[in-house]
Amino acid sequence: MKINTLILSLATAGVLALGSSAMACDKCGCQTKAAPGSTAPAKDAAKDAAKKAAPTKATVGMKAPAFELMDIDGKKHKLADYAGKIVVLEWYNPDCPFSGKASGQSVHKRGTVSRTHDAAKKMDKEVVYLLVNSTSNAPKEAVMKRSIESRDEWKLTSPILVDYGGAVGRMYAAKTTPHMFVINGDGVLIYEGAYTDDRRGGKGGEEKNYVVNAMAAAQSGEACSPASTRPWGCGVKYPR
Repeated sequence: MKINTLILSLATAGVLALGSSAMACDKCGCQTKAAPGSTAPAKDAAKDAAKKAAPTKATVGMKAPAFELMDIDGKKHKLADYAGKIVVLEWYNPDCPFSGKASGQSVHKRGTVSRTHDAAKKMDKEVVYLLVNSTSNAPKEAVMKRSIESRDEWKLTSPILVDYGGAVGRMYAAKTTPHMFVINGDGVLIYEGAYTDDRRGGKGGEEKNYVVNAMAAAQSGEACSPASTRPWGCGVKYPR
């Protein structure tokens, strides 16, 4: 009788110990198995699918990351609004001699951008050309003022989107002004890199225009080659 009582006591103690352990585990949240009916795996799968559908970093050959920016006139621009169109993004700085500044090296001054616009007009698909200013090493008001001044002085026709703080620039890994990105009608990034093979602007109209080449590939549906080149210009002025 005493032996049976001892066995029962030990068994009861074991059950209590297991219960205490389970309670402690519940408190620290380190359960090894999901409770019946748990939706945790489903939520994880949904998150993974969302990440694949909307990448947060620009990668050639994948969907271009979505963005929404205001231009210097207060108009909102969403990448999603241009679905089905070829989208060209030019990272821009009005004070960079390779970008907006009126110098012989500027892609705007030397005619590179106007030749790109001329090529775009001949495309069957509509081309949307956007300037993105991620300059953030000065007060936002000053960045806006310089952007407006450059637009009026150089008669720029493309919207200038203000990416103050550089969130979109960093998402696209924009390094220089200009740094070019071309997105096809399916929303896929097909080219990133230099505007042309002529950094200094000495070749004139004989330069190899990588952006025009990418636009033609976007229209024909063929692979873009080259799909990536080393960008040149001034460094993007991200926040200090």
